[in-house]
Amino acid sequence: MSVIVLMMAMMCSGCCAGDILQKLGGLEQFSQFTSLLKSTEGLHLAHLDSFVTVFAPSNDAMEAFGGVKDDNLILNHMVESSISPNQLGERLTSMVRGHPTLWIRRHKRKIGSNIFINQARVLANYLLMSRTGKKQHLYLIDSVLEPLVPKERDAQDISYTRAEDLLSSNTDFSIGNFSIKTFTKRINLLGLETLPELNGFKKFTFFIPVDSAFKNLQVHLIDEEVVRAHIIPNYLLFTKPQKRRADSKPTLQYNSTRGSLSLKVMAKVSQKIVDGTTIPLAISETMVGNKQHQRGVVEARVVKGNIPVQNGIVHLIDKPLVIMSNTLAQMMDPGHKCKTRFQIFCSHLAKYPELMQKIKQTSQGTILVPTNEAFKEVSDREIDENILSLHFLDQTILTSDARIKHPMFGVH
Repeated sequence: MSVIVLMMAMMCSGCCAGDILQKLGGLEQFSQFTSLLKSTEGLHLAHLDSFVTVFAPSNDAMEAFGGVKDDNLILNHMVESSISPNQLGERLTSMVRGHPTLWIRRHKRKIGSNIFINQARVLANYLLMSRTGKKQHLYLIDSVLEPLVPKERDAQDISYTRAEDLLSSNTDFSIGNFSIKTFTKRINLLGLETLPELNGFKKFTFFIPVDSAFKNLQVHLIDEEVVRAHIIPNYLLFTKPQKRRADSKPTLQYNSTRGSLSLKVMAKVSQKIVDGTTIPLAISETMVGNKQHQRGVVEARVVKGNIPVQNGIVHLIDKPLVIMSNTLAQMMDPGHKCKTRFQIFCSHLAKYPELMQKIKQTSQGTILVPTNEAFKEVSDREIDENILSLHFLDQTILTSDARIKHPMFGVH
């Protein structure tokens, strides 16, 4: 696959070799989208013989996509004009009813840059010509561009959908098997439904917890500061390109903070690998805490990401940011919250009740947790309470607090 992509990327994009369907017909790795184009009745068929830009997902992308493959999906991969890479601005409007936004980003490399359409990376592009002599552009991409569409095909007034529309009419849109009613009700109760950021036309990243996030969490913990910490202004943070060491960005809450001692929250989109599978994450980092919300990091899974709206991008997450729902002691419980790759450390810790009690009583502690792999270097007899105590600090240390210092010569 990588060899094929490399060959395609090296091909000249200035050669008008047939129209879009003819070009796709010769690209085996894009046959599924080609078949969908040909076999589906709809408006797109007429546009394929006119000025048009088409974004074609690979077979791998089509197989990974679990949504509906219909004319709406096709139209969300089409723009009603022929646009070259140099003409790509910050956003395009797809041909789906309601005019969903396609966000354009360029990520610099050592040589050149990658173009992304929402979360999809452009693998190659071609300048083509329709049978009637009209210029066309074809872009090959590595991910499906899923549109935000209403559940009912005859629904009215869905133009230029913004984050506020998704929240206020959340039951009207297709967002998989997820519901966001609880978070929406809380926003309304707090009187924040009129937040200009939700209804504006600038660009934001929005994190919205799904209803299942509140099964074991009291919704009243969501206050105005927490809501604002779920919005990142001026940045579009998609789940791709994937970054394991992504930089945190100031949230709306951080930007509206008054006073040096007020709560300050940063956030980012990152990822981790679990059993060979890449899991997209939304992560908040409370730099300065207060009585309601202590310093620390909260990690939530993105259960449905990259939902485009007119004023940015929306990610549905499996728990609220900022709120520390588990204590250190709960996270170290070998029979409950302790993660599999830290199970050995948790099991050793459970042998020492006094140390566990100390951890339970802390309100600002930090634990440096070795992985199971680390314990292969030592025997169980070497692990005692004194050793384990060295991994516990009775203060909150964030990764942003850490500083790498060069050791002095002669110090080991």
